[in-house]
Amino acid sequence: MKEVEERRMAETLQRRLREVREKRRMSIKELAEASGLSVSQLYRLEKGERPHVAAITLAHIARALNTSLDYLVGLKDE
Repeated sequence: MKEVEERRMAETLQRRLREVREKRRMSIKELAEASGLSVSQLYRLEKGERPHVAAITLAHIARALNTSLDYLVGLKDE
């Protein structure tokens, strides 16, 4: 059950990260600069190639996108 929940959360993150970034009209490069992360890290997150992400990494992304961490991982719907 835990694996299913983790997979669902990772899929939600993947989808919402891209949706919010595009809604904000940001390129991956712009998000990388705003969040302090690398383009490759963000690319792998959007492609679902990184199922486990540190909370601090997610916090940097959420802050750069001006959204909540809860929304990005599917705990809340904005």
